[in-house]
Amino acid sequence: MSKKPVSRLMALVLSAALVFTMIPFTVSVKAAGCTHEHDAECGYVEGHYVEDDDVVEDDDLENDLDEEPATSSNTKPTSPSSNGRYVEGAPCQHVHDELCGGVIDSGKTPGKSGEESELVVIAEFDELDEYTLYQGFDIGEIESQDEIILPDILTGKDSEGKSVTIEGVTWESDPNFDPLVSLSLLDYPNGYIFSPVLPDNYILTEGVTAPVISVFIRPEGGTTPQTMAASVGVIGPGLLTVDRTGAASGSRVYYGGTVWRVVTKESGIVTLFKEGAVDNRQFDTSSNDWSGSEICTWLNGDYLSSAFTARESGIIQTYGSSPDNQEIVLPSEDEVKDGGTWGFTGNSDRVASSSASWWLRTPGDIGYTKAVSGSSGAITNTSVNNNLIVARPAFKLTLNNILFASAASGTGSKSSATTGPELSEAAVPSGAVKLTVTDSGLSLNSSFTNISVDGRTITFSYSGATAGNTLSAVVKSSTGAVKHYGKLADSINASGTTSVTVPDNFIVGSDTLSIFVEKLNGANLTDYASAPVSLTVTQATAPTVVQGTIDGTMKITGVDTTM
Repeated sequence: MSKKPVSRLMALVLSAALVFTMIPFTVSVKAAGCTHEHDAECGYVEGHYVEDDDVVEDDDLENDLDEEPATSSNTKPTSPSSNGRYVEGAPCQHVHDELCGGVIDSGKTPGKSGEESELVVIAEFDELDEYTLYQGFDIGEIESQDEIILPDILTGKDSEGKSVTIEGVTWESDPNFDPLVSLSLLDYPNGYIFSPVLPDNYILTEGVTAPVISVFIRPEGGTTPQTMAASVGVIGPGLLTVDRTGAASGSRVYYGGTVWRVVTKESGIVTLFKEGAVDNRQFDTSSNDWSGSEICTWLNGDYLSSAFTARESGIIQTYGSSPDNQEIVLPSEDEVKDGGTWGFTGNSDRVASSSASWWLRTPGDIGYTKAVSGSSGAITNTSVNNNLIVARPAFKLTLNNILFASAASGTGSKSSATTGPELSEAAVPSGAVKLTVTDSGLSLNSSFTNISVDGRTITFSYSGATAGNTLSAVVKSSTGAVKHYGKLADSINASGTTSVTVPDNFIVGSDTLSIFVEKLNGANLTDYASAPVSLTVTQATAPTVVQGTIDGTMKITGVDTTM
């Protein structure tokens, strides 16, 4: 071959390299397990860019570049120059067989190794619920891992922040799962760990980890959930769900004794929107300026002080960038319009439970009018001095101030939990919830004394408690999910001694057992709690603590009372 074709071939290679750097981050991968390498027999040809003034004299190369099969699967990238032309390639005709290793399930139709999937970079996984993350079974209760909840679909966000649904997820256990073997929690404190195996075209951003599922097989004679107290509807604040419709599809929260809808949850802050009407009143005598309006003054004055307790109003946040430190606002048109920040998609999402028309804080289109949502759910305009329009306010709370949420009333509420050392297993409430928020007016010293362990039961002395209230306990997972709740003692003195029984599915080194003083205010009313004090069950020897066991396998060799 002459030097000219060689030099032009090198130029072509450099052009191809330039093209690669300009292609958006989309990579093709072959089917999992296949060891086939492209060759002349499979017919695979990669797409190329060619400069128009180049003449490639090598016959084989020219043939490869000029063929344009109609069945090409290559995606045309951006041209490196205005003088170039793209020559499409041809797909691989190799068919998976047992020799190449591409056939994984003989019951499935073999595919071609040239079939391509877009590479997706996962930057975040959505959380699995606590009942999936931690599962426990008695020996003999299940026969295989097929009976474990192992979702074949995971969701999350890609590197561009777009929502991603990952299908075809499988799971592997470490150590190998055996439903007839109860692992020593001394050696395996998290039980059998199931990790997801994603399809080959999904990779994780550096620092991102996929969720894992802990499965425990209880030994014969171990305590089963049936021996625990009846379940109570309690969830961590992170499990409050967004309700963007009028069909009670998400969390309804009692606050100030009335029902609010969770319409946003982001960056540790939830927005609550009034389910029904507060009052009918004019927006203002003449002005459509929200900050200076009569209704704004009323909502952040008389209404705020009368609708909520001092503690409830004390943890309501300033609403976004609203001026004058406004805490209670009317919704804006941008929030409630179709496709707005609250995610409403139609008129029915905006209909109040009372079917009344309600104010928005957005100025109307003309003169002194104000945009409102009518009883039909449509957004329209009306005069600012119309006193037949109702207020449906909104406000924000930070999750850090919420210890947990529980069933607002009835079966499954905290009032149904018995008092004593046994904790109730937490369950997702079936209806509206109420909140338990931290209150600096309640106290409990941050250390315990006279700690002893007998089997699964820890006895301890407390002090510095706000007398007359309830001493309660909660077990939370490492993700903040509530696993158990209980009332240890009612009408407590400032100091005393009590006991708590550690649940059989407590994960040593991961779960946290917290004790706190709780003021219980009854159905549909917010409860208050002191700052929780950790009573952490550990496997490290603590010389001041008597050793004990849980179910004969989970060793409690120490109790750490540090915060």
